[in-house]
Order: sequence, then C-alpha cells, then structure tokens
Amino acid sequence: MSNTSEHTWYQQREILSFNYLQSIITKKGCKIRKLEQDNDIDAEIEIFDTLQDKNQTLAQFIKIQLKAEDECEIKSDHIIYDKCPVKFLHFCDVCDIPVVLVLYEANTEKAYWLWMQDYIYNDLDINNYTWRNNQNTVTLKIPIHNLVNNDEIFFKDITLIGDKGINEISQMRKSKTYQNYYTVMKQSDKSHGTLRRIAVEILIEKSFAYSHDAMKLIIPKINRDFINSDYYRSDITKEIFANKHSDIIWLFFYDDPLQLDHGLPFCRTEWIKNRNKINPVIFTNNEYEKLIDSIQIQWLENFNISSDFIRNKQLTKGKYFDIAQELYQKFCGLYDKIQTIYISYQNCYISLDEMRNKIRSISETTKQLNLAISDIDYPPYECKDMNQKLIELVALLYNIVIVCKDKNHDEANIKYLASMCLKDIEKIRPLYEYEREKAK
Repeated sequence: MSNTSEHTWYQQREILSFNYLQSIITKKGCKIRKLEQDNDIDAEIEIFDTLQDKNQTLAQFIKIQLKAEDECEIKSDHIIYDKCPVKFLHFCDVCDIPVVLVLYEANTEKAYWLWMQDYIYNDLDINNYTWRNNQNTVTLKIPIHNLVNNDEIFFKDITLIGDKGINEISQMRKSKTYQNYYTVMKQSDKSHGTLRRIAVEILIEKSFAYSHDAMKLIIPKINRDFINSDYYRSDITKEIFANKHSDIIWLFFYDDPLQLDHGLPFCRTEWIKNRNKINPVIFTNNEYEKLIDSIQIQWLENFNISSDFIRNKQLTKGKYFDIAQELYQKFCGLYDKIQTIYISYQNCYISLDEMRNKIRSISETTKQLNLAISDIDYPPYECKDMNQKLIELVALLYNIVIVCKDKNHDEANIKYLASMCLKDIEKIRPLYEYEREKAK
C-alpha cells in the first residue's frame, strides 16, 4: 500500500484564506503571523505606523480567527449568516485583546470580517441575550459591507480596532463577564504561620476545560478575585490575618460535579505573591506552565479517563442501599461491643489490660469492616453525603481498635482518644441516619 499524503480542499481553503489576508495586510505595511499552536486563534496582526519612514511598530495587536467556505450564505437583508461555535465565542468573551473573525469565500475570492467583542456586547447580549446557554453554535450576522480588501476603509477600521480596541472592550464590559462561566464550590482558608493561604475549588463551564488558551485568559481574572479574600476559618485566623492580602492562592478547576466529589481536577494553579521568599507547595517538579501574574498552571490530562472510570464503577441506588445497610448493621454490632467493653473499664469492672485484650479480640472483624467500606464502588451522587458519614463512623471505630492495640499509648492517652472517638460516633450516627432518610 502506497503511503501518500493528502491535501484536501478544506486544507487548500485554509491556505487560500491566510494567503489572501496576508497579501492585504502586508501591502498596508503591517505584519501578520500564523499561530500554529493556538486552537482558538489562527493568526495575529501587528499594527505599524505606516506614516513614518521607519515604519515602526505601534505594539498594537489583533487576534484573527480564519474561516473558509466555498460560498457564504447571504440573505436579502445584505447580511451573511454564519454558524459559530459557542466555544470560540466564550474565548472572545473573556479575551482582553481584540479578536476579529475573517470569513473567506473561496468561489468569489472575497473575505468578510467581524470584530467579535464588539459584536458580543452590542449585538448578541442585546438581541440574543441567552446565547451563553447554547450548547453548540450561535448564528452570527456579518454585514456584507464588512469587506476585507485593499480599500482604505478596511485598513482604517482594523487600525482603529488595534488602537482603541482594548480600551473599548474594557468599557463594553459593564459587568465582569468572565464570572458567567464559573461557580465557586468551596473556599478554604489554609493559612499557616505568617502566610495567608487560600484554596478554591471551582466548577467551570465545560467548553473552557477543552481550551488551554481560554483557560489562560480566565485564570488570572479568577485568581485576582481571591487576593483580597474576606473568608477566615476562625476568629483567631481573622485576628492574625485581618486586612492582609493572600500570600498563596491555589485554584482547582473541575468541569463536572463528579470530578469535584472525587478530587479529579482537570487543571490546578498556584499563585505565590513573592517567589523569592516563599517556596512552591504543590508544584515541586517542572510539570507546569508559567503564566502571567506569577501563576503556575498544571494540566491534568487524564481527568476524563478518571471521570469515565467513576461512571463505569458507579453503583445503582438500590444496590448501594443494600450494601450500606449491611455494613451499617455490622458497624452497630461492633460499636455496641466496644462501647460495652469501654464502659466496663470506666466503671472499674475490668482492668486496662483486660479492656485492651477484649478489644483486640474483635480487631480483625473491625479491620475487615474498614476494608469493606473502602472497597465499595462509587455511590450514586445523591448518596455521597450518606456514604461519607458511614466512612467516618467506621473510621472512628477502627481508630479505637488501633489505639488499644498500640503498646506505645499509656492509659491516659487511651482513655482520652477512645472517649473522644465514642463521643464523635454519637454525634455522627444521627447525621448518618438523617442523610440516609434524605437519600431514600
């Protein structure tokens, strides 16, 4: 079989569209660069001062998304109708640099343009304000007079976007649009010593999980929201760190509640205020990218595989309830035995050694129960709180066994730890039964 390379019409149209735009931009004295690694952006235009003899750069940039069709759909109202992926619109929505869509029509060798941020804020947000809820595509309306050609009108418009675009985007964003795309699921105060440390678990719109470029735009914005966090885990922590900016921020991103429940982020970041004085905590190797604002990011590429594994191993509700009821009954039997033994010791009916021996005699059964609860496949989402309480109950019971078996613990230590575990069990049992009734 011969190994021949393909050169499809789709690929040819892509090349033609870039060459067409490159020819026009170059003739106007500006630069256009092809971006091979960027999934959402195909090229970048750099604006130069063409009125000066030296033709110096103005350090103004426009991101370009190229799209090529055989023939555009032009309606009677002189509007081109084009379906655009919502994923790309999300990217433009949070991008601070102007993004222009260039639509190339191969049959006529013409091209049309649309400034995306201007279109989002002054058209979509007004005439199709629910567009962010769309799953796949949104229909764009491109005026037919938005021609990409050698006329001064086109170049004047592009130059103006490069010059004023960033400021206009800032003005058009009357609200923080990036906040439409994520929800804070949990914020934790991990402050320690003299360092103010914040950890945040974030559920983000799914399209962002599949675009590193979009994530790189939104991460610094989210990170800045927690530099002045007003959450403290206790009054003591608040007294120590009141009015102090965060020294370290950890962000963990999920695109599915199932990932969140099982600690499977698709991306995690670490921001350190002063890297010269503070060492990284979660990034101890080189498996990260350095971003702006002293943020390091790590992509966890196997998160989808892990999510699929969880779904395949998830128990049905009926099956889970049967297993949980059996394990809870075993727990109750062992708890009654250990409680009886400990009360006998407290009332001086048996000695410390006798108590330890009696508890050792049921240690293997308790160990097997602890292993059994660990081996349960994933419970249904609505039973996760019930399952967590069952795990806590069995763990506390097993802790008593471990304390009594360990010869390094003296009597005072055993009494304190066993008493604490038994009290915690009494607190958690009603919570387990409440969660079980709620899940039924």
